[in-house]
Amino acid sequence: MAKIVQDQFRTRAGRKDRGVRQAGLVVLWNATMPAILVETGFISNPTEEKYLMTDYGQSIIASAIFRAFRDYKNLIEKNSKYVPVSVQKSNTKKQNISVNTANYTKTETGIIFRVQIKSSINRIPAGSSEFKGLKNIKEINYKGIYKYYYGATDSFSEVLKIQTEVRKKIPDAFVVSFKNGKRIPLDQALKETGRR
Repeated sequence: MAKIVQDQFRTRAGRKDRGVRQAGLVVLWNATMPAILVETGFISNPTEEKYLMTDYGQSIIASAIFRAFRDYKNLIEKNSKYVPVSVQKSNTKKQNISVNTANYTKTETGIIFRVQIKSSINRIPAGSSEFKGLKNIKEINYKGIYKYYYGATDSFSEVLKIQTEVRKKIPDAFVVSFKNGKRIPLDQALKETGRR
């Protein structure tokens, strides 16, 4: 996410690229979702202060942050599957949303579905309270980011059930797919297994 914001600052806002740095900042500590701290500029620099004080500068910076968020959201949604468990109606009654799983059968395509529960730049020890009591968590280090998964099945309908249970403890958990051990977009996995 931070790299996407930095790219937008450079291309959309025309700001100097100071790179992306990682640090154990208190404001980001224990975030339950991807989180970054954005520095839009430095008021100790007269040129940047002047830019940040204009409506134009604020608008361009805000636009760059929005575009980065949009791009990140699109990237995540392309590779993930969020299935709502329920929605709240205005009268506070719950309306269940059913998922059609009639055509979701097991296949032997090398595709495995898992539920991603966490990602972190720092390794999370097994048995950590961040896993909310879930056992048998799989850790994968991908490009310096530790990702944590629960469950493994070649049945899409089964992984949706797993996701529903996991979301009772970790509400932002989502389904991802792997082919022969390599992460692939969920749309591709569904297409290759004839589930689309």
